[in-house]
Amino acid sequence: MNIKCFKLVSGEEIISECKVTDDEIILNNPARMAMVKDEDKQGMVIIPWIPITNEKEIFVKKTHVMYIVEPVPELAQEYNKRFGSGLVVPPQGSGIIV
Repeated sequence: MNIKCFKLVSGEEIISECKVTDDEIILNNPARMAMVKDEDKQGMVIIPWIPITNEKEIFVKKTHVMYIVEPVPELAQEYNKRFGSGLVVPPQGSGIIV
């Protein structure tokens, strides 16, 4: 499964491993992204999207999705650490051999 970012028609921004079918998107371990602002800083938090269930796969109709994009590598890494496989890939050119 690929990690993608979605914006739903409800305005929610979701990051998840996903599989796209003809009429729906299957989200695996989806998380909601939200901007937070402090007095002099701003950042992003990633929290479980639907914390009231233990289901790992959520089915979303394509008609409820405004866009799907690739996350920047740092966001994909953070998602993987917290919600995905836990695998963290070193940045290209870091000199680390895996």
